[in-house]
Amino acid sequence: MKIRVDKKLLKILIFGIIINVVGRLLALKIDFPGFLNLTGTLYATYYGGWFIGAVVSIISGLISGCFCARDWYLIPVDFFMSLCIYFFSRNNRYLNRLMSVITLSLTYTIFKTIFLS
Repeated sequence: MKIRVDKKLLKILIFGIIINVVGRLLALKIDFPGFLNLTGTLYATYYGGWFIGAVVSIISGLISGCFCARDWYLIPVDFFMSLCIYFFSRNNRYLNRLMSVITLSLTYTIFKTIFLS
């Protein structure tokens, strides 16, 4: 039995994890009150599907949890939000992607703020 790995999805996975971890570390470094780990999850979910987005949110949450203990509690929220991003964006696949990404990032930020309040 051979396991075939799609190189495009692997690139999306790695790039999403890097964006999330760097964004979170940047937010910690400059004391930014928001969460910049949205971008990698959004990118991976939109272009790779729900499974790739969920894996990116879990792995990047585990990595950033080593630097900030509060991030351990955000892993289920990020996982849930990757599923929401997928279901919100699956009907907009052929529309203007830039506007869809901006709309989804605002929606994600609002949901995450509500869950953390």
